[in-house]
Amino acid sequence: MFGNIGASARLDFTVIGPAVNHAARLEKLCGELDRPIIVSSALAALLLERDVVALGRHALKDIDEPQPVYGLRAAGG
Repeated sequence: MFGNIGASARLDFTVIGPAVNHAARLEKLCGELDRPIIVSSALAALLLERDVVALGRHALKDIDEPQPVYGLRAAGG
């Protein structure tokens, strides 16, 4: 979901929802894995197999099961 959130005196345009939360968790994992870019399995499936490297399954905050994550070969792997 996206839109203005707040009161008439202070509105912020933002995006919220499960996809945003998942992206934020993946972004945090970049530092832990020392990778500049990490992608979800959904995005990895859209890329050429030679362009991605599996980085294993990782626990992400507020997500029930460990999720498979991938790095991009051209971005350090």
